[in-house]
Amino acid sequence: MPSKSPRRSMVVLVTFVLLLLVMSAGAAEAQLRSVPYLTGLSLPVAIVQDPTDPGVQLVVEQAGRIRVVRDGILREQDFLDLTSEVAFGGERGLFSIAFPPDTATSGRFFVNFTRRSDGSTSRSLGATVVARFNVVQPPGTLARVP
Repeated sequence: MPSKSPRRSMVVLVTFVLLLLVMSAGAAEAQLRSVPYLTGLSLPVAIVQDPTDPGVQLVVEQAGRIRVVRDGILREQDFLDLTSEVAFGGERGLFSIAFPPDTATSGRFFVNFTRRSDGSTSRSLGATVVARFNVVQPPGTLARVP
């Protein structure tokens, strides 16, 4: 029976450690509270770190705007405004922005949105679009890549 005693001790120790972890997690959870980071947004669906500037975050708004937050302050100038192209409401809208690893040198980025109808059958309402853009000179100027 001596072989069971160390095993039993190990089980008791592991159980005790797990119990402590559960109890401490509950105490830490009780101490959490939300603090507003930013106001002035309309239907934000995503926040993305600008890979070329650690002080800038981009907030995607469902209606079609990508807003710039620099050092915690919402800027008036949009990074990108696609409101004329985006159909939004419910499960439609501008969903995301993505940056490939070479964004710093290529200037490329991608957005995903639900487009508005232009009245033709080839561009029907609700079609999902992944569009590629480039940041071109002067800085901050955007060009859509066909």
